[in-house]
Amino acid sequence: MIHPMTWPAKTRCFFENGWLNMVGGCCGSTPPHIKAIREMAAQYKPRKLPDVGRPKMWLSGLEDLKVEDLHNHLGLPFLNVGERCNIAGSIKFKKLMMAGDYGTAMDIAKQQVEDGANVIDINVDDGLLDGLAAMQKFVKIAVTEPEVSKAPFMLDASKFDIVMAGLKWCQGKPIINSISLKVGEEEFIRHATLLRKHGAAVVVMAFDEQGQAATEEEKVRICKRSYDVLVNKVRFPPEDIIFDPNVLTIGTGMEEHANYGVDFINACKRIKEECPYVKISGGISNLSFGFRGVTKVRESIHSVFLHHAIIDAGMDVGIVNAKEMIAYDELEDDMKELCENLVYNKKESATEDMLDRTSYEREVIDCRKKGLPPPRKPRGQLPQLPRLQFDYDKIEPKPATEPPLPVSDAARNHVPNPYVNSRLTHEKIQAIREKSTLSAEKRTNIDYAQPLETYPESFPYYVRGRDSLREYITKLFTTQIAIYDGAMGTMIQNYAKRNKLDEEEYRGERFKNWKCNVKGNNDMLSITQPQIIQDIYRQYLEEGGSNLIGTNTFSSTTIAMADYEMEAYAYELNYEGARLAREVCDEVTAKDPTKPRFVVGAMGPTNRTASISPSVEDPAARNVHFDELVETYFEQIVGLVDGGCDVLMVETIFDTLNAKAALYAVGEFLEFSGLDIPVFVSGTLVDQSGRTLSGQTGEAFYVSIRHAKPMCVGLNCALGAKHMVPFVERLSKAAECFVHVYSNAGLPNAMGGYDDTPEDMARENKVFFENGWLNMVGGCCGSTPPHIKAIREMSAGYKPRKLPDVGRPKMWLSGLEDLKVEDVHNHLGLPFLNVGERCNIAGSMKFKKLMMAGDYGTAMDIAKQQVEDGAHVLDINVDDGLLDGLAAMQKFVKIAVTEPEVSKVPFMLDASKFDIVMAGLKWCQGKPIVNSISLKVGEEEFIKQATLLRKHGAAVVVMAFDEQGQAATEEEKVRICKRSYDVLVNKVRFPPEDIIFDPNVLTIGTGMEEHANYGVDFIKACKRIKEECPYVKISGGISNLSFGFRGVTKIRESIHAVFLHHAITQSGMDVGIVNAKEMMAISEVEKELRKASESLVFNTSPDATEVMLDLTNKEKEAIEARKKGGGEVKKKEKSWREQSAKKRLEHALINGISEYVEKDTEEMRTDCGRPLDVIEGPLMDGMNIVGDLFGSGKMFLPQVIKSARVMKKAVA
Repeated sequence: MIHPMTWPAKTRCFFENGWLNMVGGCCGSTPPHIKAIREMAAQYKPRKLPDVGRPKMWLSGLEDLKVEDLHNHLGLPFLNVGERCNIAGSIKFKKLMMAGDYGTAMDIAKQQVEDGANVIDINVDDGLLDGLAAMQKFVKIAVTEPEVSKAPFMLDASKFDIVMAGLKWCQGKPIINSISLKVGEEEFIRHATLLRKHGAAVVVMAFDEQGQAATEEEKVRICKRSYDVLVNKVRFPPEDIIFDPNVLTIGTGMEEHANYGVDFINACKRIKEECPYVKISGGISNLSFGFRGVTKVRESIHSVFLHHAIIDAGMDVGIVNAKEMIAYDELEDDMKELCENLVYNKKESATEDMLDRTSYEREVIDCRKKGLPPPRKPRGQLPQLPRLQFDYDKIEPKPATEPPLPVSDAARNHVPNPYVNSRLTHEKIQAIREKSTLSAEKRTNIDYAQPLETYPESFPYYVRGRDSLREYITKLFTTQIAIYDGAMGTMIQNYAKRNKLDEEEYRGERFKNWKCNVKGNNDMLSITQPQIIQDIYRQYLEEGGSNLIGTNTFSSTTIAMADYEMEAYAYELNYEGARLAREVCDEVTAKDPTKPRFVVGAMGPTNRTASISPSVEDPAARNVHFDELVETYFEQIVGLVDGGCDVLMVETIFDTLNAKAALYAVGEFLEFSGLDIPVFVSGTLVDQSGRTLSGQTGEAFYVSIRHAKPMCVGLNCALGAKHMVPFVERLSKAAECFVHVYSNAGLPNAMGGYDDTPEDMARENKVFFENGWLNMVGGCCGSTPPHIKAIREMSAGYKPRKLPDVGRPKMWLSGLEDLKVEDVHNHLGLPFLNVGERCNIAGSMKFKKLMMAGDYGTAMDIAKQQVEDGAHVLDINVDDGLLDGLAAMQKFVKIAVTEPEVSKVPFMLDASKFDIVMAGLKWCQGKPIVNSISLKVGEEEFIKQATLLRKHGAAVVVMAFDEQGQAATEEEKVRICKRSYDVLVNKVRFPPEDIIFDPNVLTIGTGMEEHANYGVDFIKACKRIKEECPYVKISGGISNLSFGFRGVTKIRESIHAVFLHHAITQSGMDVGIVNAKEMMAISEVEKELRKASESLVFNTSPDATEVMLDLTNKEKEAIEARKKGGGEVKKKEKSWREQSAKKRLEHALINGISEYVEKDTEEMRTDCGRPLDVIEGPLMDGMNIVGDLFGSGKMFLPQVIKSARVMKKAVA
């Protein structure tokens, strides 16, 4: 054992660097160690709390992710949410999920992270998949895969229970994708509240009870309403709100779709302006859905759209395939122009132009398959475009006066706790008391308020029951480095060395005939040998000088006590452990009332882990569920509070999902009781990798539990103080609350003991004090009262850590790594969050097939690929009528979280059913995005869902959809988003920065006039939503925009590039569900195609759709020509005019040629005799062929509409 006099030197760096606010000793430390550390610490100032700046989104997987600081691989301030772990976004992923091949599905997640995904969207929505099980399984597996879970997750499901299921398996701070007012405000609030409690950021869809927001106004309205509910009612952190104002499909040829792109971008900016601190996201692939199959076109459209949405409108996040994303400046001039036209609907021909280009690009694809065309040239490092700034971004950070407060009124108003626990009569609390083994007499002895006659009202020091404990601890932690206690187990072992403490003593009289051995069950000594425990408490208070002591309840949960068949005694163990500490604290305080002593209720991690499979063969297996953990922790909390504890400490957390469950239970208890009990959280980094056992970085761990607003967060156990230095420094920089450390007394020796003396331990803690990193310090394994005394003396001369300045709220997600959405630039240089779309059944046929086949392993490959391709977040959607979405979501998430390459990014849990996203959410240890909720379900249900998501800490995509339907116009988008924002922020108290509005990217280029402004409406709405809904994110399904051009990827991606460029750069769009791999920078879009896209997106020309169709047809013809051997695409000849009238009519219908239709129809009528024979014959034959071609992706929506017009003319 290291001598106490030499130990403090080893901790000096802690003090010198001012990293600590409290220091102690752990394993191997003794009171002399503590004394030595205390003496050394006395020379240094405690860690200073960081300043409080604007709220910023801070996510976490195994690593933290500060969204505001993020630039994606394209240099854009944009969070790439990997889309490939979404059943709707990746058919490969779907197939894997259907096949139960979670291992391969993890490869997909890993690839997404490698490709640039900052967050991994996880969506296992599919009718044939049990989304709840799939989400949980995927998340549980993903969190075990460091390369996956290092990024935050976006838990994405249509059912809230699926994202919740995933969320409960996320140790990090994920995004929940999504909630919306579609479910009604009450349910929305419930969802958001739940997510807030779980600490998740949330994607809030621009969707309310009236439906999805399509226009700019609808997007802004719904997002603003959602924001208001989240921030003001749910008290959801605005920086954890990601609004998805609905990226809808442009380039469909339908006029009403033409402004979907610009509407989103405009709405994006407005939402961010009106909903401070929120993020804006969107399912980017929706934008160019009509051009599916031609990636270059789609990604070019995405690039333009994202560029404008990010740069002009402040869009922050996108569910994308980062690998395929194209930087705006990389777009070919003609492609960029096409996309600009399409996204902003600048010309009528925008869709036609893009269709022509799409046909060409499709030909290029086919040629590449034959080895003829060269691959796309490497884009290299693209310049990072600045994130669009809004008024609320310019707020100067201000000094923090206290840590971030929980959402409860009691906490916000600093209401003193009465300590009269008999008043706590909630039925769940009463039920636990009544079933407990505690005697009826003791069950009535649960009131601890100090009588005012002992301490009169004028008494100048803290009086329990009269004064706010939160205020006192804040004062304590900001004026000195508070002292926690040391190891309980070490002290019991030391007692056993001097006194008899064998099986007989452990059993005592009460348990002398117990059915199994109980030696080693230290917690039961509170019942059988209370004098030993009280003596240990007293030594830490009197000799160690502790301000706070932890209760002897580390394993006092039903789960941990099962090893001794003592589950029924959980309440009593906690009650007695706290009561004994209460008595000793009161005894010591009475001797010196100027130095109150406090009881910290110790809540250990249990002996099970929710994020790690106990089976090597089955990564989706778990031996405990989130809900089980919540239940066991809730019972523990009741016992601890009834026993008189002041603070609750969730400690020694090696799996953040366990901590999230504990914190959820704490939140429920505080809600039921109305008390304000400060919560401390302490994680355990298992080795020099600086990660928890479940793979998270310290930052990701913090982001994952940040939603619970812990008063103090820190690290303990596993390592000695000197080995913790870099990790404490990083946590100190990251945490907005107070920071603590209680390390072991060095590393264990060969015999399992600890050699650091009190002096050693104090010296090793000194660096924390010197650097001002800490507010509280103590000791863990091996530490004793002398160790604590030494640490106390060492810390005495140092100032505590200063709280960070309070700035604008920012979205912060997490998988295994944290993801600050505001800091993201995607691989195209856009400030845009790529949410990988390929793990979405609706977005990837391959994923769908995999999920339907239960091939989760291969589905994980899709997820990994998305991350590799540039997805910052992985969208996970397993919605399919033939798949059990609940099971699939849970399984996918449980597997995904075991895949480090997948779960390193946050997930976007994406499902049409809220229970599915909730199921996935409960398996996410990180902070995911839930996609989505909306007012479509009604405000009541919307509030319910949002509240639930808030409780779980998920970010949420809120669709621009309300009770009246989907927002299509700019005004509808803005209106619904504003309404959603209002509900979320004001009713749910949902963090606005965790709201992602999706103002509905609708299809443009359809040929229908009413669709022509969909692109520009989205872009405009995007900006307005961001202006009017501070701190939200704007997201959108980009592929919707170009749905009419599906099958011609070049056209679609060009439209997307233009749309995204403008939505991001001009309207502040933040997020998009995209295939990052296929995304194009606007500079990569060919000049002609870019011009057509600009016209189509911005509806700037009456022939925008026609021009895009022409380009698409040319692209298609080029493809066909190359399939037949290459060569120039020859101009079509009118040899078809030489065929029979029947064949001529079919040809005219298929090709949309109306020039001869009246003449040919009359000829057929003459031959057939009856007009009906003509209709039922050649005309219907032609239309049937059109339907088949459209279904196979060989025709595009605008072409189908042209054929319909020919049909109408023929029938007329």
